Amino acid sequence: MLIDNRKGATVGALLESRLTGKANLSVLTATVSLFAYAPLRHVLQDAAQARLLLPTPNDDNQHLVETLGLIGDHNERVYRNELTTAALAKHFSNWVSTKTTVRAMPRRAGHSLYLVENAADTRFAIHGSSPFTATGLGRLPGDHYEMNTAFDTPEQASELTDISTRSGRRPVHKPT
Repeated sequence: MLIDNRKGATVGALLESRLTGKANLSVLTATVSLFAYAPLRHVLQDAAQARLLLPTPNDDNQHLVETLGLIGDHNERVYRNELTTAALAKHFSNWVSTKTTVRAMPRRAGHSLYLVENAADTRFAIHGSSPFTATGLGRLPGDHYEMNTAFDTPEQASELTDISTRSGRRPVHKPT
């Protein structure tokens, strides 16, 4: 299934519908925004565990918040204006601390991968251009045309699982 975040399904809606029960979520992305986390917070808190594969800062002078885009881009200003960033950051930090293993990539990925594994041993994957941002998940219209493919058969999703597990260095953070 093709997902363009404009007509029909969005990446965010599909993730929310597939993250049921004690699912596991793996995400490879170049950008992580608090405003993408916000609408998924309730299902992410219920997830058994999560894995994030994220880029490291380009140089010693670049801050991790800038590298990951944690407070969003210009499209997400509407959410920053709600003045909920500090509260969202606290929730996000708690989720990362308790549920998430974070691995570092030596450079930015040119694509994103979302893999959901449910207790019933079913797998669902989305691979494409949508980063973990409000625009990437389809919450807001963006400047870019996003194109993603959903894989909902176990065979297709398993092929993408191999990519997810081989990528990245040792964990830089494990849940407590």
